[in-house]
Amino acid sequence: MEIPTKSAIRHMVRSRREEILCRAGGFGPLASSFCDRLFQVPELQAARTICVYMSLPDEVPTVPLLYDLFYRVRGDAGSGTAEFDKRNPRRIAVPWCQGPGQMKFIQIKPTSTLARFATDWATPELVSGAYHIKEPCEACRSQAEREILPCEADVVIVPGLAFTRNGCRLGRGKGFYDRFLAQVRPDALRIGLAFEEQMFSELPCDPHDQPVDCVFVC
Repeated sequence: MEIPTKSAIRHMVRSRREEILCRAGGFGPLASSFCDRLFQVPELQAARTICVYMSLPDEVPTVPLLYDLFYRVRGDAGSGTAEFDKRNPRRIAVPWCQGPGQMKFIQIKPTSTLARFATDWATPELVSGAYHIKEPCEACRSQAEREILPCEADVVIVPGLAFTRNGCRLGRGKGFYDRFLAQVRPDALRIGLAFEEQMFSELPCDPHDQPVDCVFVC
């Protein structure tokens, strides 16, 4: 059977947007168990530098994951306590879109308002940016030491419009993540997050398309 074109796949996913938005809107009660599944990955537990996408309304929400990355102690099963893990501090970075096709990851740091950070983005380190996606504020971007180079990332958690079970990924067509992933270390773990409506048995792939190592389906 012929594999649909990229534009056809994107059209199919967009036709399922209402179902995806419904899943994203109901993600809250599932967040704890979903994050628990992610934290069973040894590479994520051990990672010192983690790059995480900031979610759009039709993507798997990453706020609960950011919360856990900041405050979950390595090996903890998720007690819900809000204590920054000083014994194993992680560098957490989120994207900054500088312009067409240009993206950097900038480190953000935890705030003292933990519950608010986890629910309504109330952290001064994040502001509304390109494509209405939350991004690091200008003060964060201006600190050169906060930029995370691709070679520094131990884990990269990426979005996508569509995935296959074996790691093929189709993005929105801008190439931001393909360019970044092409520069990460071979031993860095690439994790895709998706809803069931975004999973396909096959996807068209071009030489520049960057795969992920595993996909966690919500």
